[in-house]
Amino acid sequence: MIDGQRILDLNDILIATRDAPRDKALNVRNKIRDLLRAIEDLHDFPYSFQTKVERGERDAKTEHHNRG
Repeated sequence: MIDGQRILDLNDILIATRDAPRDKALNVRNKIRDLLRAIEDLHDFPYSFQTKVERGERDAKTEHHNRG
């Protein structure tokens, strides 16, 4: 570790938010997810996950194309 600097550690975040109310814990989770997505977009990385909305859109397109 560099003097005065600390690397953001997901485990530390989980420990720090362990006793948070559910709505606040979900808010933290969503912000971490948004940060990861922003980093992936910044570097043109493929997405490491799909949200329920994105999965639903993909499934809807697949279902439409598979109709007989």
